[in-house]
Amino acid sequence: MTAASTLLVGARGNGERPGGLYRLPSRGGEAQHIGGGGVVSAILAHPRLPLVYALAGAESEPGRLLVWRGDGEESVAFATGGVEPCSLDVSPDGRCLVVANYSSHAVALFTLGADGMPVDAPQVTTLTGSGPDPGRQEAAHPHHVQFTGADTVRVVDLGADRVRTLARIDGLPALVETAAEAVPVGCGPRHPTELAAGSLAISGELDSTVIWRTTSSGPWRSIASTGIRAEVRNYPSDIVAAPRHGLVYVGNRGNGTIGVIDTISETLVQEIRVPGTWPQHLLLTTGALHVAVTDADAVVAFTVHADGSLGEHPELIARVPRPSWLLLNTLLPVA
Repeated sequence: MTAASTLLVGARGNGERPGGLYRLPSRGGEAQHIGGGGVVSAILAHPRLPLVYALAGAESEPGRLLVWRGDGEESVAFATGGVEPCSLDVSPDGRCLVVANYSSHAVALFTLGADGMPVDAPQVTTLTGSGPDPGRQEAAHPHHVQFTGADTVRVVDLGADRVRTLARIDGLPALVETAAEAVPVGCGPRHPTELAAGSLAISGELDSTVIWRTTSSGPWRSIASTGIRAEVRNYPSDIVAAPRHGLVYVGNRGNGTIGVIDTISETLVQEIRVPGTWPQHLLLTTGALHVAVTDADAVVAFTVHADGSLGEHPELIARVPRPSWLLLNTLLPVA
């Protein structure tokens, strides 16, 4: 991090300290609770304006979109049009915001004003489909959304084992599905990361794998995300690609590790334990991999060496109540 940036943390809260948005000053010090409450699952900065968006809402709660302005004042919450929102993105032109509502099987599209605030209720697109896991794939469950162009959104659907493309079409208010690609059956795709040449690597939450392909339309390759055989079930979480070396880093919830996978040699080259069992979200910065470890109430950082390998001993950055998401921010004022 630089002197002009700060690390923001979305948190679920632990009973003693509230959930919401926390700020870790670049000069060090205690995590500062900026605002919000309840279960915050994801946070995102506007690409140009000093705004931070957050998603709040547990499994049975209507989702809320919270917005913080540059002055730190929290705006009125906006309904996401669904239940248990878990991922969001803003279009490159800053005019739209998309939300994945996991438990209600839907993707919501907000129109944003010039100030970055929603101008109306979202338009909702309901997805269909299912997979072989009766407990987790009884219906479509969008887990990650990302604009891939001005008018197209990639949706990673854990429930239906699909990577979908939704698009904005003139004259239609809601997003329309224009393509759907299958991933290995039962994989339960969660989060993607981009490799070279437009190809993807994706964490497979339900079968404890990482899948990837070497070209944008080639066959999917698969490898176990962990080498540890344990009695508990392992659920891969977030995944990020190293800027070179063909490596990806993946969180293993259950086994409590970070796996380092070489997509060129197709091997798990390193696996390091975190202080806890639930590494939920990863953030790669210059020289460090930050990890939000939810069950340890901790944000830690691993040194990233020149060859992409990780240092064996993570540094404790801050104590945050059940951290869920990390964001390096350069637009909100640094405390």
